[in-house]
Amino acid sequence: MADPVKYTPSYSFTGNPSFFPATPLNVEFLNVSQSVAQTVEALKDVRRSDGRLKNKIVTFDSLDAALRLRLDTPEFQAALAKLTLIAASDGSTALPLTYELIQGKPSSLAGYGIADAYTSAQTDAAIAAAIDAIPDPVPGGGGVLFATEAQAVAGTSTGVVMSPLRTRQAITGLRAKPDGIAGLDADGKVPKAQLPAISTSAPSVKDYGAKGDNTTDDTAAFEAALAANNVLYVPAGKYVLTRALTKTGNLVLFGDGPAVTQLVWAGSASRGIQSNICNSGDPREACQVRGIALIAREYVAGSVALSIKRAQTGSDVCMSVLIRDVLIGRDTNAFQQGWTRGIDLDACTNVFIDTFTFAGKVTGGPSGGEPQYDSTHGIRFHNDSGTSPHPTVLNLSNSVIFHSNNGVTANDMEGLLVNGCQIVGCNYGVVGQGTSSYGDPHFSVIGSHINCSVRSILVKRMSQIVISGNVLYSQLHTSAAAAQIEVSGGSNLVKVIGNDFENLSSTYAADSVYLDDVLYGVVSGNTFRRTSPNGGAAAGAAVTLGANTRGVVVANDNVYTPEVATKVRDLGTGNMQPGYGGRFTKSGSQTLTAGSLRIINFETTDSTIGNLGDNLADGAFVVPSAGLWAISASIQCSSVAIDDTVTINIQKNAVSGSPIKSFSPFFRENAPVVAAIEHTTWLEKDDVIRIGINSSQARSALATVNTFLEVRRAA
Repeated sequence: MADPVKYTPSYSFTGNPSFFPATPLNVEFLNVSQSVAQTVEALKDVRRSDGRLKNKIVTFDSLDAALRLRLDTPEFQAALAKLTLIAASDGSTALPLTYELIQGKPSSLAGYGIADAYTSAQTDAAIAAAIDAIPDPVPGGGGVLFATEAQAVAGTSTGVVMSPLRTRQAITGLRAKPDGIAGLDADGKVPKAQLPAISTSAPSVKDYGAKGDNTTDDTAAFEAALAANNVLYVPAGKYVLTRALTKTGNLVLFGDGPAVTQLVWAGSASRGIQSNICNSGDPREACQVRGIALIAREYVAGSVALSIKRAQTGSDVCMSVLIRDVLIGRDTNAFQQGWTRGIDLDACTNVFIDTFTFAGKVTGGPSGGEPQYDSTHGIRFHNDSGTSPHPTVLNLSNSVIFHSNNGVTANDMEGLLVNGCQIVGCNYGVVGQGTSSYGDPHFSVIGSHINCSVRSILVKRMSQIVISGNVLYSQLHTSAAAAQIEVSGGSNLVKVIGNDFENLSSTYAADSVYLDDVLYGVVSGNTFRRTSPNGGAAAGAAVTLGANTRGVVVANDNVYTPEVATKVRDLGTGNMQPGYGGRFTKSGSQTLTAGSLRIINFETTDSTIGNLGDNLADGAFVVPSAGLWAISASIQCSSVAIDDTVTINIQKNAVSGSPIKSFSPFFRENAPVVAAIEHTTWLEKDDVIRIGINSSQARSALATVNTFLEVRRAA
């Protein structure tokens, strides 16, 4: 088809009648002419004079979608891309292809996603087919690969001449080279031998000859590995050991998990791991043990599975201990195998233990009760070294401890947190003891299940105590006095909130909460069940308050089942709750001298709620605890023959002088006289309150129902 003819206007509308739009029409047809001329010229840019399209006009993106889909296969594009990188068999280098067809395409097999799509044979076949489909760039064949775009247009080349067969051979040879493209196996995967070596970031005990075959003595290999490294990897296996392992300085010991990485001690009294940190004086040293089981095949009295000790003293304490995903226990038999102590932490600071399991050794126990425990501690956190400052922060979470006399003990420390743990089959669950009354702060047990025979939780000489959201069981095997929670010995700021208590024993009673020598606290929102299965005088109480306890509120929102015979037992604390108090009356008449204040004695206790600690026989009420108190009194006196004013006073800490409240009603002659007064005020512990009457005439204070004193704790 020849080039189209340009349009040229051949008529002018000029000269037509004035009403005819001649000029606009001429302009319009001129515009049409110019547009057609531009179109004809533009066509010359994309087609030759014989009607065929010029070279390089059709790009890959301009092709039909179906055609693009056939050409844009991974194997075809990979073949084109790899041709730019192929080394010729004679050592020369193939020059890069610059055809429009592959511009901007990836230059590696991975870029086309075929690495896992084909087996080695399938990939070779796909590349060969793609190469065979590439036309020779020079008429006449020869497989010339042009060095540049200009050479391709000119039909000249100084590049490498490679036929399609030679191209396939070069690709196949390169794939076979060690530094070439890795071949794929029959499953379409890269063979392991062609992959780079995968290394852990730490030396392995197997580098030092450890076998982990449950038979070979691997002690010497472990000793050598620990002597040479602070970070040591223990691959899966059962490693038999016959001596204790000791490491001084930083230690990171990790395995593949306690189910598969197990250190097993057998045939020797020397056993366990001893880590000594900060001996060099560097407070930044640390110990980490992760993903390992420590197993004892026999029981040796006094044995410790993991002992960590800090020697550094002084205020610059930065060291830390992390124990995670560790199991300490026996190989097969709880009655013959196990450790005396699981984890022993001496003078350590910033200790975090997570996902820890301890299974101790037991011997037979009383029928239906707890066994006897040969294991003494699941975790022992202490300061036997006398290091100053004393240890701080033990955080135990998501862990299980069973079959031990003590689950967790923490002495001479501060900052204990037990969260989300199971501590069962023990005599004592969690024990915390400070060194001085109302001293070491922060003891918390939260969201845990604790089932112990003597004390689920025992706290002495500590401050800021939180026991919340736990399920606490007791299964007693002796008749000795027991409690599920005991806080005593000079502790303060105690919260026992939102726990569930259950006594599983059908024989012995237990106090659910026993607070003695405690200053300020609250017992609130708990549920108490079956504290007194055996009844009788020795029956347990939901809450027992010792004589030295002050300022503890047992709230009204606690829940008690019918099996709880005694809700609150007060052993003389004077620990009055809001609404608690008493009503007192006189047992006889008392003479009033004219014009003189007379203190009224109330000898009879009508009723009390709580323990006032005072029967008022001496006429004085001693305030048992600081707080807001409501006082009301009424005195009925004998009548007299003249009009008279009778004054009733509330005296504090004095039998005379100014009262804290006074009321003086006027009475007619021969009329009944009842003088009454009410007053609410803040009183301190041991304040003394008395009621006095002053009459201008001689009278008698009568012992009637209208003569009484009532004191109630208001808040």
